Amino acid sequence: MTLATPDIQGYCPPEFAPVKDQFYKHLKQGRDIGAGLSFSVDGETAIDLWGGWTDRQRQQHWQEDTLITIFSCTKGLAALCALHLVDQGRLDLDAPVSQYWPEFRGHGKERMPVRYLLNHRAGLPGANKLLRHNTLHDLGALSGSLASMKPWWEPGSAHGYHAITMGWLVGQLVEHITGESLGRYFKREIADPLDLDIHIGLDEMHHERVAKAVLFDGIPDVHDDIVNIVKGVFTEPQKGMTLSAFANPAALGLHAFFNSAVWKNNEQPAANGMATAQSLAKLYGILANAGQDRETGKELLSPETLSLCWEEQSSGHDLILKRPTRFSNGFMLSQPGPLSSYGPGERSFGHNGLGGSLCVADPDHRTSFAYVMNKIGTYVLVDPRARALLDRFYECL
Repeated sequence: MTLATPDIQGYCPPEFAPVKDQFYKHLKQGRDIGAGLSFSVDGETAIDLWGGWTDRQRQQHWQEDTLITIFSCTKGLAALCALHLVDQGRLDLDAPVSQYWPEFRGHGKERMPVRYLLNHRAGLPGANKLLRHNTLHDLGALSGSLASMKPWWEPGSAHGYHAITMGWLVGQLVEHITGESLGRYFKREIADPLDLDIHIGLDEMHHERVAKAVLFDGIPDVHDDIVNIVKGVFTEPQKGMTLSAFANPAALGLHAFFNSAVWKNNEQPAANGMATAQSLAKLYGILANAGQDRETGKELLSPETLSLCWEEQSSGHDLILKRPTRFSNGFMLSQPGPLSSYGPGERSFGHNGLGGSLCVADPDHRTSFAYVMNKIGTYVLVDPRARALLDRFYECL
C-alpha cells in the first residue's frame, strides 16, 4: 500500500524534536492514520501536535479540534467525578454503596464499600444474564442488572477489570448523589469550568468533529495479552464471566467500531468519552501539579484527595485480563512488564484505552501526557506507539 504523505501541525520546541520525529514516523509508516499528542510541564503546554487523517481512506485531515473516542481512558474521567464528590464531602469511599444507592443489595452487597466500584474489586465485571441491545440507551437498566446480582467472586477477595461495568456502577452512584448523569456532572463541574473539550455523551452539533475508529488497516499485530483473554473465555472456572465483561450487551462493540450516532450520543462512562489530546493533557497536567489549574487558580482536587489517585488498591493477577495489573481508586498505575510503565515517576497514574490511547499524570516530574488516535491496536495495556512517544519525551527532559 502506498501511503499519502502525512501533514503534522501544532507546536513542538526544538528541545523536544525527537518526540515530533517519533510522532511523524508513526504516521509515515502507517502505524497511525491520524493522531493527536500533547504534553504539559509544570501545568503549561510543552508539546501539542496533531496530524494524519480522520478516516480510513485518508481523505479528511486531522484538525486541532478533532475529537476521537478514548475508550477506557473514560474511566479516569469517571473516577475524577467520584473523587470530586469525595472532596465535597458528599461521598465516602469507605461507606457502603447502598447508603447512596439503596437498590444495590442482596448477596452481601449492601455491605460493599464504595471504593470497590473504583478499584475493580466489586466482583461485578459483567452481568450474569444476557442484556438486550436496546438497554444500551438506558444506564439505569444496565446498572440495575448489577445491583441485585450475585457477584462473580467474593467482593474484596480479588480484582478483575470492570471494562464496561465500572461506568455503569460509578455513573449510577454519581446520579444518586447529584441527581444528574455522570456525563452532565463532568461537564458542569469539570469540563466547562476548565474549558476542556472532553465529553461523555456528545451533543449532535459536535458529531462531525469525531474521527472514525479504524479496525484492521493492514495486518494486525495480535498481542499475547489478547490471546490469553480469549483463552480465558473458554477455560475460566466462572463460565461466561470474561465474555460478559467485554461483550454484554454485544451491541456495545458494534456501535463503537461502526462509529454510530448512538455511540456518540449515549453515555457510557467507562468507554465512550470523546476528547482531544490537548484537553486531556491539560486535565492530567492539573492533577500532576497539586490538583490546581495554573491558569485560573481553580482547585480541581485537594492534596489529600489527589493522593487517592496514586494510592494502590489492587495488584496481582487480574481475573479478567488474565495478567498482573495494578489499580488505585479508579486509575491505572504502572503495570508489571517493560512495555507497561507510565514513566519514571513513582506516583504516575492515568489510564489507557482500547486501541492505544493513553493519559498519564506524573506528579513527581509535574508532567502530563495524552495520546489519542483512530487506528485501533490490539495491545491490552500500553500500546508501543504511546510507549515510544512517552520514552522520547522523558529522554528530552
